[in-house]
Amino acid sequence: MEKSLKRKNRIIVLLLSILLFSCTDNNDSIDYSSIKGGWRCIESSEQGERTYLIDVYKKQSETTTYLVSNFHKVGYDSFDDILITVVGNKITIANQPLGSGQQLKAGSGTVSADFKQMSIQYRVTNGSTEIGYTANFTR
Repeated sequence: MEKSLKRKNRIIVLLLSILLFSCTDNNDSIDYSSIKGGWRCIESSEQGERTYLIDVYKKQSETTTYLVSNFHKVGYDSFDDILITVVGNKITIANQPLGSGQQLKAGSGTVSADFKQMSIQYRVTNGSTEIGYTANFTR
């Protein structure tokens, strides 16, 4: 009886070990085919650096236009989503309202071939002050 209990315990420990070591939170194994999805952003300017998350959605009936929620950390309200265009690996942002009375000035950037990194440079103005930003996105 004691041998049977020891054997069951070993099997349980073995199964738990396999389960523990087989679980991974590694995006390297995910094959992305577009910029859609969640991203981590590190945004830098003369004022410093901050980190936040964004979500990217494909605009309906458009082949190269995407909606971005929480760009420049303005929030997830759909009225604050910005539009970006992606053609090949080039990203383009037109002038548009950014929320909180700010204006997003034209920006540009690139996306990696595996869709795991983006870098965008842009300017934001509140009407009196204009600041340049570099945002690096990873997933």
